[in-house]
Amino acid sequence: MAGAVPLAAWCSLAMPAAGADFGQPFPGLPASAPPDDRVEFASNWYVRGDLAYAQETYPQISPDFTTGSSPSVLNTYSAGVGMGYKVNNYFRTDLILDYRSQIHTVRPRAA
Repeated sequence: MAGAVPLAAWCSLAMPAAGADFGQPFPGLPASAPPDDRVEFASNWYVRGDLAYAQETYPQISPDFTTGSSPSVLNTYSAGVGMGYKVNNYFRTDLILDYRSQIHTVRPRAA
C-alpha cells in the first residue's frame, strides 16, 4: 500500500491518453490540408510528340503470281508534335502535325 501512493502521484502527472481515431494531429506536426475538389482552369491540356521508323519487307510477285526469291524493303520514318485536351477518363481530343519521309524502296539487283 505504501508504494501505491507514489505510483498514483506519478501517474497523475502523465498526459491524458487519446484514441488513434481521435482526429487530432500529433503535437508539433501541422494538420493536413483538406482535399481540394476544385478543377483548375486548363488542367486537362497536354503536349505530345511521336517518332516512328518502319522497315518492312514485301515479297516480289510476278504477273503469274509466283513469288521471287528476294523481298523488296520499304524504309520510312515519321515525326509529329501536337497538343490535346482530356475531356474525361474515356474521351480526349488531339490536334497533331506529322511529317513523313519519302518512301525509299530498295530493290534487289538482277544477277
